[in-house]
This record gives sequence, C-alpha cells and structure tokens, in this order.
Amino acid sequence: MNSINRVHLYLLFGLWLLVHIFLFYYPGVRSNLYDAKGYITSADFFLAHGSFEVFHQIFYALPILLIAFFKVIPGGGITGFILFQCFLSGVAALCLYRAASILFKDHIAGLTSAAIFICWWDVIQWNTAVMTESIACSLTCLVILKLVVFRDTIKDYAILILLLMLCTSTRPTGVLVVFGTFIFLAVRHWHFFASRPYGRILLLTVFALIGFLGATFMFHHWDLTEQYSKGNIITYMDTIEGLILFHENLRLDTSDLVLPDPERPPFLKMLYFIWHNPIHFGTAAVLKVFYLVTGTRPYFSLIHNAYAVVWLSLVYTLFFFGFFRAGDKATKYFCLAIVVANCLLIAVATVDWDNRFYVPMQPGIALLAGGGSAYFIQYLMLRKAKILVESPND
Repeated sequence: MNSINRVHLYLLFGLWLLVHIFLFYYPGVRSNLYDAKGYITSADFFLAHGSFEVFHQIFYALPILLIAFFKVIPGGGITGFILFQCFLSGVAALCLYRAASILFKDHIAGLTSAAIFICWWDVIQWNTAVMTESIACSLTCLVILKLVVFRDTIKDYAILILLLMLCTSTRPTGVLVVFGTFIFLAVRHWHFFASRPYGRILLLTVFALIGFLGATFMFHHWDLTEQYSKGNIITYMDTIEGLILFHENLRLDTSDLVLPDPERPPFLKMLYFIWHNPIHFGTAAVLKVFYLVTGTRPYFSLIHNAYAVVWLSLVYTLFFFGFFRAGDKATKYFCLAIVVANCLLIAVATVDWDNRFYVPMQPGIALLAGGGSAYFIQYLMLRKAKILVESPND
C-alpha cells in the first residue's frame, strides 16, 4: 500500500489542476487581505533588519520567511509564494492518499480521502491567499503520513519533531497538532504506562500540565476578554453595527456582565469572566462551535450555507464510519483529539468570519472520511454482486 496507483495519480492531478485553475480565476490571488498585508510587511521588515518586528511573529515565522525568500529570488515575489503553496498542497493531498491507503489497506480510501481534501472549497481556497492557513493545512497532512508509518525509530522521532516545529512556526494553532501527537504517542504506548505504578495518573497529569501551560502561554499574548465584554460571537461584530454584514444574533446582550479588572493577566481575566458569567459564556461558546462545525454564517448566501450543510453532513457521515473502521487507534485518536481541542479552543476564544479556523481539523477529518467512503463503495459493490448472483439468467 506504499505505492500510489498510477490511474489514481492521474485522476488526482487532473482534479487538483482543475480546482486550481478555478481558484486562480475565482477568487484569484489575494494579497490585499488584512492579515496578508501584515505578513508581507513583516517579510519586508525581516529583509530590511534581519529580525522580526515583534515577538509574537515567531508563531508565523515560516510563512513570513518564505514570503521574504520568494521576494529576493528572481521571478519569485508573491506569485512564487502562491505557487509554492499550491504545490505543497498537492504534495499534502498525496500524503493523505498514502496515509489513508495504508491505514485502511485500500487504495480507494486513499483516492477518496485525497479527493475530499482537494475539493473542500472552504479550505483549499486559501492556497491562493497570502495567509498561513494553506501551509498549516499541508504540514498537518505531512504529520499525518509520518504518524501512519511511524516505527518509533530515532529517525522517525527526529522527522516528527521537525514537522511539529514547522507547524508551530506557521500558526499558533500548530499547538493543536502537537497536542494531537502527544495523544497519538500516549495511545500507542498506553500499555507501557498502564503497566507502571501510577503510570496512568502520571500521564494524565503531564497532559493536564501541558494543556494548562499551553493555554496560559497562548492567552498571555492574545487577550480575548474584550470580545467577551462586547458579546461578540464573530470577532469584531460590534464594529460593523449598522452595516449590511451585521447580524444581531451574532452578538449577545452585555448589560448584566461582571467584568474582570483590566489590569489582570489575560488568562486570569478569562477565567474570572467565565466564573462570573457562566450562562453568557456557555451560550457564546455553543454558538461559536455551532458556526465552526456547520461552516455557515448568517451573512453568507443561501447557496453557500446550503452547500456547507450538505457537504459537511456528507463528510461527517463518512468520518463517523471511517473512525470505527480504522484499525490504528493511535492515528484515529490523533485526528479526534485535534477536532475536540480545536472546538474547545474556539469555544473559549473566538470564531472567525470565513471558516479559516476550521483548517486544523480538516486533514484528519478528510483522512478518516476516505475510509468511510471506501466502506460504502465496497458495500455497494458487494450488494450489486449479490443481486447479480441471485437474479435469474435471462
């Protein structure tokens, strides 16, 4: 199952090419988005000074350095960066193909997993934007393949650590991939820990400590309590009140909120807010996760929302069957851990305008959905064969 079926390779290349031709036609190359301008400016600053402008840019170091690299090579620039993202996304699709083929011992699983990845419009469309989502998504696919073929050798650990370092230097949400990898290793070596005195308690304590330190570190740099106090479900919704995109149901009433001392550290402010406003926080958290997992927004068109519901309903169904078909517990719990952790992160943080915060979950969901689709294809083929055998000859 390590090789790629040649016919499948041609099909995936044709699909990848068709999708990207459409991407360059619509929406086209996007370098004027708010965050995109920031990354380009940061790359220019790095070229001029040889360092990052502010410390937190270390979490976006890889895309900033790549933009800077393509700016200095002849014929590169923003176009070169975009083409690199598209190429890397194609490599990522092939990594998912191999991973699913090995995980489910079925090339059809690999084909459908890669096809779902390529056709997932809300995610693949970031390939032509000067953002961090495309690279982050592709790197997660590389991590998934490494985990599927993981053999606990020093070489495997070295490659895995390198990939995780690249993930965490692409977007802060790379920490979710790190967390998923810890879950993978814990499940893979569960019997080792379970056989030691207090091994399970020690393992759970380590996870709790890592989670707490990670949350403290992340929320130390990003203060979300301002959005809490303004009742925003979608970030900055309060700033466009009266405009066409404004929707009242994307903000909650803030008249009775108990707000923390603005001088407190961001993480403690968040805990204070949750403790004193549990109903408000819980309502906001549920709505944020709802908009995340459905891919819908009130300001999207009816056609877009209908597409999102139909597409995600299909993918989630396939993911469900693929999860129970996957024989490797460690890999499927890696995927599930990222989904759960990302939903929790959005619940306590914020949901975005355009579904880009869905990206960390997408590769793992596409991987297992490929196994679910292979199951249904096999079921339909067996059913058809059974009907042909039982039907009388004409």
